[in-house]
Amino acid sequence: MSLLISCKSLTELNISDGNMGTANVLAALRALKKSGNKNLKTFSCNYNDVESLKAAKECLDILIELEGVKLVDFIGNV
Repeated sequence: MSLLISCKSLTELNISDGNMGTANVLAALRALKKSGNKNLKTFSCNYNDVESLKAAKECLDILIELEGVKLVDFIGNV
């Protein structure tokens, strides 16, 4: 996750189909939030086995907080 924290100019991130699970998806998003990235436009996280509505809401809340995000794909979770 330290790589995501240091990627302050990342504009697109696709972590789909990785079977990452709830904890790892949340860790990735928390790292993005910590990075202060204001350039991210597109985030895709499809079919990663996020199985908790509470966790899915936290994921989406973080994405809303990231300025500039225009497109979110979150299909096949919960």
